[in-house]
Amino acid sequence: MLNSDKVLQTHNALVESRIQTMTKNRADAIQALNKVANQKGPPPAQFHLREQVWLDASHLKLPHQKAKLTPKRLGPFKIVQEISPVAY
Repeated sequence: MLNSDKVLQTHNALVESRIQTMTKNRADAIQALNKVANQKGPPPAQFHLREQVWLDASHLKLPHQKAKLTPKRLGPFKIVQEISPVAY
């Protein structure tokens, strides 16, 4: 396990730049995760009433002879009611 406080020292400039980049990316990822974890209440709505959306049909079992010819998306459908923050 790497300790972010202890930075490895090398004489290779490419390795040092990669370590700096990885350390910065790790810190950014931790900050983004903490921001989401500290959010109060439900996540903001992705879609709004009366918008039209497409349904991803890749995991639906549809009565087609060939899976290759099955439509990838269905719609557009109009949102008429928000049931929960993730269901419309």
